[in-house]
Amino acid sequence: MVLKARHDFEKTLVGIKDIEGSDFVTYHSRRLVEMATDIIISYLMLRDAAHTERKMRVAEIFIEKMVPRVSMKKTFILEGKASLLANYKEVIG
Repeated sequence: MVLKARHDFEKTLVGIKDIEGSDFVTYHSRRLVEMATDIIISYLMLRDAAHTERKMRVAEIFIEKMVPRVSMKKTFILEGKASLLANYKEVIG
């Protein structure tokens, strides 16, 4: 499951490299950091899960919830219209 999230993250990184302009990456930077953080935490939890059954259960629960979060952010970044980015001058004033 973590490998699927990692693949989604890598696909997102490849997808944004082709987009010109730093505004797009800046707009999505928080989501990108959250994706990377979730994946890193998952790997750390799996490493610690080798020590006790309780840690294994905690890692399973975290990873079960993490994979859809990463997938959702990938979809938001790659398929979203970024309407706020396109209209920020009108929205913000």
